[in-house]
Amino acid sequence: MQNNENPVFGRKVFFLNPSLSVQNIAVERLRAMEYEVYVIPDYRNAKSILRAYPDSICFIDVDSQLTPKEWFNYISSFSSDESLKSIFIGILTSSLKKSQKDQFLLKINIPAGLVPLNTSIEYFVDVIKEILDLNGAKGRRQYVRFKCAGNPNINLYLNRGNKLLNYPMVDISSVGLACTIPAQEESLYPKNEIITSCSVKMGLKTINFGSVIFGTKNDGANCTLILIFLQSTPAEVRNEIRKFIFTTLQENINVTAQNLPSDLTDYSVEQISDNGKTTNHTFIDDQEIEDIGDIVELEEVFN
Repeated sequence: MQNNENPVFGRKVFFLNPSLSVQNIAVERLRAMEYEVYVIPDYRNAKSILRAYPDSICFIDVDSQLTPKEWFNYISSFSSDESLKSIFIGILTSSLKKSQKDQFLLKINIPAGLVPLNTSIEYFVDVIKEILDLNGAKGRRQYVRFKCAGNPNINLYLNRGNKLLNYPMVDISSVGLACTIPAQEESLYPKNEIITSCSVKMGLKTINFGSVIFGTKNDGANCTLILIFLQSTPAEVRNEIRKFIFTTLQENINVTAQNLPSDLTDYSVEQISDNGKTTNHTFIDDQEIEDIGDIVELEEVFN
């Protein structure tokens, strides 16, 4: 596995064609650790999505949907596509034979490695976490922030004196949020002051919490107010916020997939690169290996 740190922005993490246990357990545990993880159920949608995130990490379960040879050709095709060649690909499998694994690892670029699925879910998550950290998945940020400016489904309310104030949200994470206030109100929010009564309405749910003013950023026309949740904020409140963030982010990816063209390529044949040449990565299946062995044995007999 390569060490490819991206210390500033981090990387989006995709699981393509994951098993139910990976999708329902492993993905949720990684999200709870604040990795920005998404699921792409169908390979036909993956390339269109990944082209928008060229520095992302993508783990591909090669045990279903396509044959090993088709998955091999599918992954090989990334290297000849300028918009996909920078994707950090990893392979998940519980059924590939050793000869097949060797071909994936030796003939094509798999920077995120090959991770076995026939282990405990705890071990699997630990291995994935190690790969993500090695490749700078979080970057400098430690918490996934959801940019919610203009989103009608999320609203902030602050109780100040006898007034309930509603400010437009900028972003939110499981540790805090930012909102826009009029520049002339900046003096009303001194650094380190505690606001005991805050609430965020997320869809049909309203979350109540206390916060401390981390600071403000004034650009002259508007002012951004940054609030950090109090340390006493219950874990269930943070979990609800995190759940909303990841549910919304995943829904956005799903909508994107629906609006982009599907991949109709026949991956049973070796792919042709942009320069008109094949990828030069030929997958040899078990039957072909046996046939080659028979030919070698015949040659030894007659020579």
